[in-house]
Amino acid sequence: MSFQETALNVHGMRTQLLTGGSGDPLLYLHSAGGEVVWLPFFELLSQHYTVYVPAHPGFSQSEGLEKIDTIEDLVFHSRNRKKP
Repeated sequence: MSFQETALNVHGMRTQLLTGGSGDPLLYLHSAGGEVVWLPFFELLSQHYTVYVPAHPGFSQSEGLEKIDTIEDLVFHSRNRKKP
């Protein structure tokens, strides 16, 4: 099964997204290792689910690392949130 690589604009920052398969959505958030490539287990999952693999800010082709200071920033990077 094939996958698509696209780029989303998340509050002015490019976010890389891999998508493949069909079925219920399944979101995979990569580890600090930054595995943002279509891995064999994504292929298996994509036989039953639509798999979404976004790259966190600063990983692979995603932008925005300069706006991440804490784990909270990473968790909420896609929300329109202002720092105090």
